[in-house]
Amino acid sequence: VVKDWYAQELGIVLPHFDQGEEGWWNDPDSTFSPYEDPKNLKAAQLVRVSGLPTKKGDIAVMEIRAKSSKPNHLAVLSNPDKNEMIHHPYQGLSVPTIFNEYYQHATRFTLRHKSNV
Repeated sequence: VVKDWYAQELGIVLPHFDQGEEGWWNDPDSTFSPYEDPKNLKAAQLVRVSGLPTKKGDIAVMEIRAKSSKPNHLAVLSNPDKNEMIHHPYQGLSVPTIFNEYYQHATRFTLRHKSNV
């Protein structure tokens, strides 16, 4: 959903990230996370910024119901004025929702495209 949103809303084409094998986030010994790989971030022109997402297009990198300690879920802040995000729940459809306390607490760090820094 992040790639699609960026292309549709901002006209920015993000490269494909290797997502690894299905379920890597359920392996407590996993050291894999595509969202922490500097090579992926550089290719996508994404930089880590401090704090929670605040700008349209900021990406919340979250750990949700993972047995590993690695972040496994992304959401895009689609409407900062209304605190709305869009994400793709595991085995579900992409949905807009409020970036509420649950998602804020699950956020490990924020990524921002270099054009928005």
